[in-house]
This record gives sequence, structure tokens and C-alpha cells, in this order.
Amino acid sequence: MDRSSTKKTQLDKREWWALFIIIFVSSLIRLKINYSTEFIPGGNGAYYLVVVRNIFEPGNLVYRDFPLVFWLEAAIALVPFKLGLMDLNAAIDFAVRTFDSVVPTLSMLPAYYISKKILGNEERLLPKIIIASVSVLYVSFFMLISEFQKNSLGLLWLFSMVYWILKVHEKNNIKNILMVALFFILTAVTHYGCIAVAITIIIVDLIISTVIRFNWKKLYMALLIIAFFGMATILIVNLINHWRLISLIEAPQKIMRDPVISYLFIGEPVISPLDLITILLVNTVALASLFTYFTKFKLIETKLRSFILTMIVLSLFLASPFLGLETAQRLYFISYLTALPLLAFIHRETGTINKRKNILLIVSAVLLLSTIYNSVRNNYSNMNKTLYAEMTKMKKKLPQDEGTLIVARHGMEFWSNWIFRNYSVRQEELSPSYWRWYNKVYFLIQKKDKSPFGHAGTFGKPFPEPTIPENSNLIFSNKYFNLYLSKAVPKDFSIFIKGYK
Repeated sequence: MDRSSTKKTQLDKREWWALFIIIFVSSLIRLKINYSTEFIPGGNGAYYLVVVRNIFEPGNLVYRDFPLVFWLEAAIALVPFKLGLMDLNAAIDFAVRTFDSVVPTLSMLPAYYISKKILGNEERLLPKIIIASVSVLYVSFFMLISEFQKNSLGLLWLFSMVYWILKVHEKNNIKNILMVALFFILTAVTHYGCIAVAITIIIVDLIISTVIRFNWKKLYMALLIIAFFGMATILIVNLINHWRLISLIEAPQKIMRDPVISYLFIGEPVISPLDLITILLVNTVALASLFTYFTKFKLIETKLRSFILTMIVLSLFLASPFLGLETAQRLYFISYLTALPLLAFIHRETGTINKRKNILLIVSAVLLLSTIYNSVRNNYSNMNKTLYAEMTKMKKKLPQDEGTLIVARHGMEFWSNWIFRNYSVRQEELSPSYWRWYNKVYFLIQKKDKSPFGHAGTFGKPFPEPTIPENSNLIFSNKYFNLYLSKAVPKDFSIFIKGYK
């Protein structure tokens, strides 16, 4: 029996109510996190405030980033601002926090369709809802908040793209292919990391599909599609940010550089305990799926074989402990994307009712613990009222023009931009050219009330303050900050890289 076929595509009232409840609960938790601090939470949350404000004022994105999320948030901010309900800064803050709390939870919809497509209509509602809920109740989803808004919106498009890829396997027609292309493009204008994952999913799926059901026509078509999506990726990324394109092209050389597992062996906390849990869970699901796949290969519908194997391969890749640190920090957060279809696959291929119940109990327990943890955990912001007031005082000491650059700790560079209205960077980005481009280069040092953000979130070492170049003058000092003016181009720029690491 073809259990994955689904003639009934419309959802009934029970399904809509179940989806609404899960989306509502997930949105409430994200609202609680986003509004739990007086200023937007996270290490880099102010980044979104700065970019959206720049859309209103100079009319550009200032950091040349992937634009979709900022355009959408600017459109939301425009409503209360034009109605006179809020000033511009307050409207932007409201739009950014609220958008991030609600819109990404819509990932539940494509996730449910994926679950339903694999489990089939004859399966009860509860298994489909529980498995689909991984998309918006798993712990990683609540980590992708505030400073990770592009990631969470990108996941909405990725879940949708994966669903339509599954539809292509069921029926290879123009409509399904165009829907894959649509969500690919939406991903491409949303987030750099997500577009890399999107093109990888498409390439791996086409390769596996061609190998499993090989014929020359299929091979030529696969190469043509890969070329199309590859060229689309290059054109879109290059149009948005040429340097990101170079980074994307060089990515295959860096994927395994400084592998996470080498840091784990020496006990250095470069990733959070939650990432470690994700590595364990996603790899367990992938390996269990791989075992099931080969033991029941002949019973799996032909149209599902390549799709499931693609999800297995990608899950093992996205959650691999052998990934390089820089790559891993981008991919671990979203590795549950490809594990979700595998949970549905394992559930449907498990022989006994009791074993199926146990699978659902384990998944439910993980989601319940995630929901409770994220409902009660402490949240931090790089900014508070006292720091904001002190930086506002400091603003009087700075020239208010485009010829001023602020160098600050990672995360604080965006608050510097928001408050001072000067361009800001972190120290590892510095080069001699900055002293040519800007009339004055300042270094901001925070002495007190630092938030604990670092490479591993709040679990590891916090990001260090900038290294002050030689021959710099202290021009402002209070209880919380020192501000230095760099008088000349530093002789040795390696001090900034060493200081940052």
C-alpha cells in the first residue's frame, strides 16, 4: 500500500485547531523571550534595529545583508509610525520583536504537510502533530530568536522547500518544480547560511535520485537543474554581497577546518550544551533511519527512496561533530530541519504499536522539556537603561558625521551604531583602509555590566573587548565605559585577531 499518497490535501477542523494551538504556544514562548528584557535580547539583537532604521532614513541596508526580513519588518514598523502611535525607534523595536515572535512559527504548516505526506491520511492526527511540532517546539527553534531572525525566517522557507521537493518525488510536474524554485528564491534573499543549505539539499537530492533510478535522460535533467539553481545562487548572492559569494565559493575548503570534535576532546566550550544535545539526537535519528532504510528498502515506495536517503545524508552532515567550528555554528541550529521527515519515516516503518507509542513518547518528552526550559530560562541583552543613558552622554563627545568609526566588542558594535548613529565594526574586521576611509577611529571599551555572550552563546567565554592600539588617547571615561581615539594606523593588525580569539 502506498502510505505516502494523499488524495486529501485540505485540512479538516481538527487539524486546523491542532495547528493553531501549537503555533500559538510557540508564538507565546517567543514573545516571552523577545520581551523579557527591556531592550531587545541577544548579543546582536540591535543589528535588526539598525538595519530597519536605515531603510527609513538613508534608504539602504547599511551592512549589505540579505534583505527580505528587514523589508518585512520595515513594512510592519511603518503602520504604528504613520498612525502616530509610536515614534520611529519604538515602532522599529515593536516590529522587530513581534515579527520574530510570530512569523517563524508558521514553519509548523509545511512541517505538518511533510509529516502528513509521509505518514499518510490513514494515520491518526496525534502522531502527525507531534512530529510536525518539532519544527517550532524543539529547543533550537527558540535559540534562533532575536539575533537569529534571518535563520528562523529562512527555516520557514526551507521547510516549505523540502515539502515541495517531496511533492516533486510524488509527481514531477511544472507546478511542483516552480514551487521549489519559489521557496529557494525566498531563502536566497533571506539568509546566507540557509541558501547554502538549500542548494546542498537540491544537489544531494538530485544526485541520489539519479543514482537510485539511473537513466541518461534523468542525468542530463539533473545536471541542468543543478546548473540552474547554482547560477541562481551565484547571481542572487553576488547581487546582494560580492564578499558573501566569495565566502560561499570557498566554503567547501573550510567545512572541516578546526573540527568541533577536536575542541570537545580538549574540553574547550566552543559550542553550547544544547548544541551537543542536538548533535546526539539528530545523529541518533539519522542512524536509526539509515538502519530502517536498508532493512526495509524493498518495502519503501520508489518515490520516497531518494527523498529519505537525502534527508539521512543531510542530517548526518548538518549535525556532524567533524564540521569545522565556523561551519558548525551555522548548521547545528538548523539540523533538526532534515531530521523531522526522518522521525515520520521511522514512525511509519516501526512494526508494533507499542514501539510507535514509545517513539512518540520520546519525541513528546523532548518537546515538553524544550518548551518548559525556554519558558523559564533567563534571557540577556547587551543593553540596559543604565548603559543606554551612559552611552547617550558619551554621544556628545563624538562627531555626528559619516567620517567617524566606532570599534566595539562583538554585539556592542550594533548598539553603538543605534545610539551614536556612526558606522561601527568589531576589531577582527579592521584593516589599514579603515583609517583612510574615516576621519576618526574610536575604540569603545565596556568596563561593567557586560552580558555573557560569546561563541558558545552564554555557556562559554564572552567576546573580548577590543585591543587598544598604541598611541591612542582616552577622551571619555565613566563608571561603565572608556572611549579611546586612535591617532594613527596601527603597525601590527595581528593584535586585533589575537585579542578577539
